[in-house]
Amino acid sequence: MDDLLDQAIKDTVFNYKFGDSRGATALAPLVNMNAGTLSNKANPAMEQQLNLREAVSIMRTSGDFRILSAMAQLVRHACVPLPQPAAAVSDMALLEAYTQLHENIGRHATSFHKAIADRHLSAPEYSQISTDMYRVIQSGLGLLSRLEQIIDR
Repeated sequence: MDDLLDQAIKDTVFNYKFGDSRGATALAPLVNMNAGTLSNKANPAMEQQLNLREAVSIMRTSGDFRILSAMAQLVRHACVPLPQPAAAVSDMALLEAYTQLHENIGRHATSFHKAIADRHLSAPEYSQISTDMYRVIQSGLGLLSRLEQIIDR
């Protein structure tokens, strides 16, 4: 079970690239760590492991969220990236967010309908349904984020 998390940590650290540098050597200075220490912390066979704050720093710096996804999966949760918050929320921006949500719902309904029309579900059809569902979730969360900005406080 923890193999999923161990693999995510290892992949995040050792697959990181910055310029000509790779792995712990490239990532460690950006997260205020010694390369050897980071390499050891990413190795599941070593006693010293990443703590949560270090993991957050690594994810923010690398832009790689496999660790977060693995943690969520291990506790039966899902991670969905949130859209960047808008600087200001105009009536038009709210309308665009709302219509984007419904456009994505329509796209999901269409792919779902096409996939089950023949009463068989292929792997590519499932993949399309899954992708469309995540778009619905992301756009719904984006709308909520915009609405949150205009709450009367």
